[in-house]
Amino acid sequence: MSGTIVNDSHAEVISRRGLVRFFYQQLEEFLSDPDKSIFYRDGQKMKLRADIEFHLYISTAPCGDGALFSHSELQSANANAEGPAGFHQPIIDNKKQGVLRTKVENGEGCTPIEGDHNVPTWDGLLRGERLRTMSCSDKIMKWNLLGLQGSLLSLIIEPVYMSSLTLGSLYHHGHLARAVCCRLDRFIPLSSKKRISPRFTINHPKIGRVSTGEPPREARKTKTREFSINWVVGDNAMEILDGTKGSLLVQSLQSGQTSIVSSRSLYECFKKICSSYNVKTAGSYAQSKTQALDYCLGKKILIDEFAANGCGNWMHKPLEASQFE
Repeated sequence: MSGTIVNDSHAEVISRRGLVRFFYQQLEEFLSDPDKSIFYRDGQKMKLRADIEFHLYISTAPCGDGALFSHSELQSANANAEGPAGFHQPIIDNKKQGVLRTKVENGEGCTPIEGDHNVPTWDGLLRGERLRTMSCSDKIMKWNLLGLQGSLLSLIIEPVYMSSLTLGSLYHHGHLARAVCCRLDRFIPLSSKKRISPRFTINHPKIGRVSTGEPPREARKTKTREFSINWVVGDNAMEILDGTKGSLLVQSLQSGQTSIVSSRSLYECFKKICSSYNVKTAGSYAQSKTQALDYCLGKKILIDEFAANGCGNWMHKPLEASQFE
C-alpha cells in the first residue's frame, strides 16, 4: 500500500520505468541548463527534441499475445515477412489472437482474463489470491497508443513513442506486429479514435530481429533465480530486485531502502519538479494521475473497446495500492 513494491519485474517493464526516471532527470536538467536537456518547451508542454529516438530491445518475444505462435511457424517462409516500405502485416485469423492476457504471480506464462475479474482486492491478496498483472505485449500496446511517459508525465511532456522494437529470438513479424500495435487499429473503431486527444496516436514502430541465427531451444526446463537488475545513465551503481517479491536485494546508492523504479520513487520525482512546470499534485498518487484527463480518457477508450470486442477486461491493481502520498 506504500508504493514501494515493484509488482512486475519483467525486463520490458523495468526498462520503461527506468526510462521514466531518466525523463524526470532530463526535466530537472532543463531547469538548470535547457541546452543540455533532451526536452524543450513547446507552448504549455515540454517536447522531445527531434533528433532524439528511443529503441527497445527484448531478448525474446514479449509474453502474452506476442508469444502466441508455434515453433513451426518460425520456420515458415512468411515469419519475417513485412509489407512494402516496412509496413506491418499483422496476423489476426482467429478469436484467440489479439486478446488481453495476464501474468500470474509466481507462475509461468500468461492466461486470458475470464469474465469480469479485473479488479483484484487487497484483502483478497492477503487471503492468498494471486496478483495478476497485464502481459508485456498488452503493456507495450498501451505504450504505442498513450506513450512511454505514463499518465503523470503526460501532465508535463507531450507523448513519447518508441521508434523501433527489436527481438533477440522468437521473432515472427505477423504475430509481433499484431500484439504490440496493429490490434489497436483492429479493435478501436474510427468513431472512438476521434474521441482520443490528438496528442496521442497509434504508433507503429519499426520491428525486427537481430541478424544472428535463432538459438537452439532446450526441451528441459531449468529454474533460474529471478533477479531483476536496473541501471539508468548517471547512476553510481546498479540496483538488484528480487523479481518474485518486487523488493530490493542490493540497493543502489540513490535508492536507500526503496527501489528507484518503484511507484513511490517515481512519484517523489514528480513531486520534486511538478511545481516548476505549473502542475500541482492532488494528494495521493492515484489522485494525481487522474489529473491527466486526456490520458485517462484514452486509456478508458482502449479498455472499453477491447472489452466490447470480446478481448477481455484490463486487469487493474487493487485500489489501495495507489493511495499513498
